[in-house]
Amino acid sequence: MKGLTHLTVGVAWASCWPQAVAAGASGHPGLFVLGAACGILPDTIDFRFLRYLYPHDMEVIPDPKRPDPSLIASAVAHAVGRAMETGKTVRVRLHTVRVGSGLWQQYRLRFDTATQQIEVGYTGVVNTSREPAKADGIEGRTCSRKVRLPCPVALDYRAETDIDIFDGPTFSLEPLPDGRVRARFIPWHRQGTHSLVVAAGIGLAAAAAGGITAGVVAGGALALHVLADQAGFLGSNLFYPFTRDRTPGRQIAEADHPWVNVVMIWLACLVVLGNLSRQAEPPGLGLSFPALLLLGGALPLGTAALVSRWLTRYG
Repeated sequence: MKGLTHLTVGVAWASCWPQAVAAGASGHPGLFVLGAACGILPDTIDFRFLRYLYPHDMEVIPDPKRPDPSLIASAVAHAVGRAMETGKTVRVRLHTVRVGSGLWQQYRLRFDTATQQIEVGYTGVVNTSREPAKADGIEGRTCSRKVRLPCPVALDYRAETDIDIFDGPTFSLEPLPDGRVRARFIPWHRQGTHSLVVAAGIGLAAAAAGGITAGVVAGGALALHVLADQAGFLGSNLFYPFTRDRTPGRQIAEADHPWVNVVMIWLACLVVLGNLSRQAEPPGLGLSFPALLLLGGALPLGTAALVSRWLTRYG
């Protein structure tokens, strides 16, 4: 989920506790701030700090003037072979290809595990929103190449990855006892920071510093972040430090899908509204929580989904 989504869910979690609402009404919103902060804490640590501290053994920097997907594919295949031959992990960073202000040449990397090949293809120019765009002398350049992998590859994420905007991803190529090499996507992400054990520890620390409600708010907001991310594809290292690997996600929805994040934020706001109304004197809305979810959630979101589908088909 996006950072704003996790932040909103953290605030909604804090609103579930009467002590937080009472403190906020008296001018002390600290528990709401704590819920918001712990809701975005895991991704803040990962993307603001750990991504820059993670070491790289190889960096692949494509030439923006002479796009050659075979060079990228060969470099990744070489890294896989190096991991297999040395028995040591090889960390490869794939750089993006910037071609203008807010414009990137997108390329797609795909591990074909069935044929033991890696395919890289240039797919056109995109803007920061990942929408097709034009850049003088570059638009229309699409090409694809396949390179044989030196050994079978095991995946912990999707077989296909688009490399386009801002910084490129990192793959950790780890040799396995069965002769395969595991390609781990952005291995610095959703590790120790995305752990239910760590969430419990944060909760205990907050309880010791600010009381039981602070502990429940802090630990619960962080745990909800971890559990929400499990709906996606990448998963999280749920029981770090007792486990090393990420538990695969449930693959219910893409973490950056706009509709998924809009629905989550909308429902979280309804939870806040319902809790504030329920604890007001007299109750503000006069609706039960199920009625609020139906009238304020299911009906407008369902209508928006139908309109969006109609516009996609006939607009």
